[in-house]
Amino acid sequence: MCTLTNLSKKEKAIGWKIVCVNEKNGRYYAPAMGILYPKKGGKIKACTKQKKIAYWFSQTLLYKTGYFYEPLMKGRTSIFVKKMDAIEMINNLYIDGIKPGFSIKIVKCEISKDLMRGHYNINTPIMAGRYIKWLK
Repeated sequence: MCTLTNLSKKEKAIGWKIVCVNEKNGRYYAPAMGILYPKKGGKIKACTKQKKIAYWFSQTLLYKTGYFYEPLMKGRTSIFVKKMDAIEMINNLYIDGIKPGFSIKIVKCEISKDLMRGHYNINTPIMAGRYIKWLK
């Protein structure tokens, strides 16, 4: 889904992240992988087992032979550069649905460390990094 193309010279990038919010504890989870994001921000853990929350995503993101596998995403999270792109993506997630007990939200955030540029699908610019910080 995300294709990373080159390293960025930037130390930080601000953008928009789609998260699934657990309705019981208010914590943020990755819609495609199901990983729990650090509460106040921090290092992104490498995902070893996909537990998707949004049904729209492929179940084979971690399969090395899968079409959507992107090894450079290991230990990184991506953000949309443009808020409108995040809004368009959220519409796809609503169409196919999410697991019960979650809601979907767009959050402004800052990523850092080993930043890479790339794209989602063909023409949607993204950035990916190893640390995340939630912004208000």
